Amino acid sequence: MKKEVCSTQDYLVSGETFSIRWDESKGYAATHPQPAADKLGSYYESAAYLSHNESQQSVVGLLYRMARKYMFGVKHKMFKKRLQANASVLDYGCGTGGFLEFTSTKAYASFGVEKNTHARDQAIRKGLKVVSSWEQLPQEKFNLISLWHVLEHVSDLLMSSSKRFKSSSTISTHQIRDL
Repeated sequence: MKKEVCSTQDYLVSGETFSIRWDESKGYAATHPQPAADKLGSYYESAAYLSHNESQQSVVGLLYRMARKYMFGVKHKMFKKRLQANASVLDYGCGTGGFLEFTSTKAYASFGVEKNTHARDQAIRKGLKVVSSWEQLPQEKFNLISLWHVLEHVSDLLMSSSKRFKSSSTISTHQIRDL
């Protein structure tokens, strides 16, 4: 049985209304209606969406980037003791690649998946290995798959990501916005 937890509107880009529904049988909540996979990137096409806009020079943009940099260190502390220096990292929903830049400096083989063309292009211009889908990744398995503020937006991701873990040092990190 699915129970509506709340409903709201996308005030940033589409103006569409949607709800969050709790599925008792599966034990999780999901966006309803679920955006089509090929349309997901379009929900983030706005200069006001800071995590996809490196050129935002406002005070808010500066504060956002400072907080983001600090949080990369916090996130790294969560998993660094469990990964070897040459481990492979996949950041699913990597935006402009900030976390990939950070993990690359720690000697991890870093890869990203980003659906939004504008954000992905910014990451690629930085020399990062970022593609638009699982199928385009240059390798099959990863030691760490990070999903920061992404899991709640993507259908069937847990099934897809579980096939991508290496047998050793498997860690998955998720952060989901409060419902």
